[in-house]
Amino acid sequence: MLEFLSSNGANLLVKIGEHLTISMVALLLGILVAVPVGILLTKNKAVSKIVMSIASILQTIPSLALLAIMVPLFGVGKTPAIIAIFIYSLLPILRNTVLGMEGVDKNILDAAKGMGMTFTQIIKDIQLKLAAPVIMSGIRLSAVYVIAWTTLASYVGAGGLGDFIFTGLTLFDVPMIILGAVPVTLLALLVDFLLSMLEKAVQPKISSEDIRKNKKNNKKSKTAKKLAMSGIAVFTALSLTACSLPGLGGDARKGDIVIAGGSTAERQILGEMQKQMIEHYYPKQKVSTINNLSSAMLIFQTMQGEYANVASIMYTGTSLTGELGMDPITDPELALNKVVKGYYDRFNLIWMPTYGFENTYAFMVKKEFAQKYNLKKVSDLKPIAKDLKAGVDTSWMEREGDGYRAFKNKYQFDFKSVLPMDVGLVYSAVNSGKMDVVLGYSTDGRINSYDLVVLEDDLRIFPPYDASPVISKKTMKEHPEIEEILLKLEGEVSSETMQKLNAESDGKKIEPKVVAERFLKEKNYFEEKKIKPLKDRPMYKDMLNNKSKK
Repeated sequence: MLEFLSSNGANLLVKIGEHLTISMVALLLGILVAVPVGILLTKNKAVSKIVMSIASILQTIPSLALLAIMVPLFGVGKTPAIIAIFIYSLLPILRNTVLGMEGVDKNILDAAKGMGMTFTQIIKDIQLKLAAPVIMSGIRLSAVYVIAWTTLASYVGAGGLGDFIFTGLTLFDVPMIILGAVPVTLLALLVDFLLSMLEKAVQPKISSEDIRKNKKNNKKSKTAKKLAMSGIAVFTALSLTACSLPGLGGDARKGDIVIAGGSTAERQILGEMQKQMIEHYYPKQKVSTINNLSSAMLIFQTMQGEYANVASIMYTGTSLTGELGMDPITDPELALNKVVKGYYDRFNLIWMPTYGFENTYAFMVKKEFAQKYNLKKVSDLKPIAKDLKAGVDTSWMEREGDGYRAFKNKYQFDFKSVLPMDVGLVYSAVNSGKMDVVLGYSTDGRINSYDLVVLEDDLRIFPPYDASPVISKKTMKEHPEIEEILLKLEGEVSSETMQKLNAESDGKKIEPKVVAERFLKEKNYFEEKKIKPLKDRPMYKDMLNNKSKK
């Protein structure tokens, strides 16, 4: 860990700086907007209810959804991140400002009016000073939230400590996850401590009589606090219990078929195909899926932990350099052999034959842009690269063998700026003109929808990414019928077909379940297809017939 920290120390300081910049700018904007608005709202209760309701509704919008909405409006980078986090910062500050101002004793306000103080003087010299501790409490709460939420800025290419966390999750690199998570926690604690000192500094002095009254009030509130804590405890217990209730998914350890899908339409569509094929041929077999696993490494860990026993899709190039830790191989057949043998020997997992398509990384640009500069292959970018903004998958930045560093070494050029972001956003980023070139997936349906041109990887930096299902050795033994079902899908999904299926889900917003169902019904669930068992195939024969393997 120390060695890892020493090699990433400089980058860590940069990411901390980016994180603080985004979070503090968003927080400052929140204070500048929420405090004055909160003061004004105390003078009109009807308007106050409306504004507070709007702020509450904005707070309920899922953070990733809000960030995604910001991209077509403000592009990618720090601007959309700051705006989104600013919106989230408003409610705690606004609510506490209103509460603080309304909590000032009416007798004090009447006395101030009787002394001839103006409206502005009462707010500035009386209400604000007495409400300051409550307002500061809201700012403290918002500050902690903002620092935590800023980790999501990485999703739109804004940088910050979220880059370490998301890349670490994708690569299942624990030191990298820690390198991002620990500084976020420490920053939140530090800022909260500093603001608590400021809160104490603005605390009005309290007389001994007030202290005695507060003690009486505290005694009365103890019962209410106990009831509240009891309610929270009961709610937590029920929530945890609900996780084990029947009907909420299968249990791979008990013989159910649990398919590990992913966060992309492609993985979810193929996962649904597997599920529906099994249900079609074996209706009594319990089958469930785990979706939204954000990376191949997380799917692999889910399989290793026996939370799932079938993976919807794994890609040769990803697993070769990822889980197996081997050097990239550009020969598709050799790469497949290495992965099949490595998965079987090291992980007790059976890498099945390919669906018939590969989904490799690919650089792409708008069609008009490609025509303007006569771009057909990646090397054609070199003369203009110094003026281009590139949007890339966050995990690609740190990948060994075929990542950012390897790209620069292989192609001998770099872009003006490279923004790491969630791969799902790169297509809209280049389509809207926010990025000049992006790195996406070759089978994504948005390539056709946005009229993008895929540039040929002429120097072959990216290894083959043939797509295959994976099943645990244990499950294959317990459910031998699954082999035949998965082999019926072998070679039936070409790259063109997969791109069309992805377009149905990503472009037309049709659920992956429906997309899979239509495809299988059109093919009559491949009922007429004859398959060749794995044990009769040269690549698998020796492995599966070796009785010494456990």
